[in-house]
Amino acid sequence: HNRTHSFPTRRSSDLLLEQDGYDTTDGTADRLARVLHDDTAGNPLFLREVLRELRENGSLVEKDGRLSMSRLVDDMGIPQGVRDVIGQRLERLGPDAVPVMRSAAVIGRNFSAGLVQAVSDLDEETVLDVLDRALEARLLRETDRARLQFSHALVRAVLVDEISSGRRQRLHRDVAHALQRARGPDAAAISYHLVEAADVVSPEEVIRAAMAAARQHAAGTTYDLAIAELDRAMAAVEDKAIDGAVEAACLLTRGQVLMRSGDVMAAREAIHAATTTPGATAETVVQAALAFHGPARVTAPDDRELPLYRRALDMLDDRQDPALASRLHANLALGAPSRDAAQREHVRLAMELAATTDD
Repeated sequence: HNRTHSFPTRRSSDLLLEQDGYDTTDGTADRLARVLHDDTAGNPLFLREVLRELRENGSLVEKDGRLSMSRLVDDMGIPQGVRDVIGQRLERLGPDAVPVMRSAAVIGRNFSAGLVQAVSDLDEETVLDVLDRALEARLLRETDRARLQFSHALVRAVLVDEISSGRRQRLHRDVAHALQRARGPDAAAISYHLVEAADVVSPEEVIRAAMAAARQHAAGTTYDLAIAELDRAMAAVEDKAIDGAVEAACLLTRGQVLMRSGDVMAAREAIHAATTTPGATAETVVQAALAFHGPARVTAPDDRELPLYRRALDMLDDRQDPALASRLHANLALGAPSRDAAQREHVRLAMELAATTDD
């Protein structure tokens, strides 16, 4: 029984290139080896097919024994030879293998058997049997914490590529909802799948999930990832009618993240946009007012600040939330251009309201 083995990343690519007479000491070969290993895990058969496709479509150019790339490997698509080999290996797993493996592929490179079962129409025993056979065939491998991983990125890519757009979106939706039911900690995964399912879920669901993911990233101080979550979600629903309250809340979240990152000017623009979005709720306006100034050390004046405090106070019931009202009155007192009767009244109200709370 012949078995295809995988070589270490650099060596497997070098061996194939050297066999074809290429100089493997230049930088292109090194970069190519890293990219190919990500896709093929060093599988010689997959490597050979990918390299042949690169040559035939003109992506990999040779001159005087040296290599150059005319375009990214990621842009070339999946070679038909690789598709054929992977298809044959999947067929040998049995009639239920393709739907199970497609569900796994939509989840991601790494996944749990439980999540595959949650989005599958098949019973648990059938799903586990398919995954066991895929492990034996080395299409999958086990990782830490009893999770599974596709052995080669190309296997997953072929599976995903052969799912119709509508079916793929419904699978992403089902994965997101399964993750929500599990109440797991990965808000970013839920957001990712809902963005991919944007045409089969409401735009408000997409945006709310992105806001949760953004807050999770911001809590870990990865502010760039937080902003990327929001941008990706808004782009996915840009051609859809969005509830104004949800859109305003998303803009506020963006402003709060930018403020925490230290980008005060951009934060204020986003916060102002939140307060001027039709449908913005009283809660959004109040939270926007409290976030608008930024850290205490910030001294940059803004003509929109004091009117926003006043608007927030007009929308807030002092008796229901005296702590927030106290903070808004204090901000108005601190931001007042002069010490006058109005400023003293804001100070008095701030202290009076604070005295009724634990604030």
